[in-house]
Amino acid sequence: MTKPGSVGLSAEGVVMRPLSDPSLSFETCLIMRTDDDSRLANEFGRSFLRRYAPQRIPPKQMEFWLSA
Repeated sequence: MTKPGSVGLSAEGVVMRPLSDPSLSFETCLIMRTDDDSRLANEFGRSFLRRYAPQRIPPKQMEFWLSA
């Protein structure tokens, strides 16, 4: 039985744990050619962006009070 969030791989004597120290993480980028019409590459790119792209917050109208 696997724990939630674990990877479906196993090997005897190997323990997999999530990284808890932010200094151990790194930025990941995806670079694709604009002229690549490969369906596999495009599906991978879309999947990657859905999963890892930062969620954009819609613009919010700000109110400024002006003195008369």
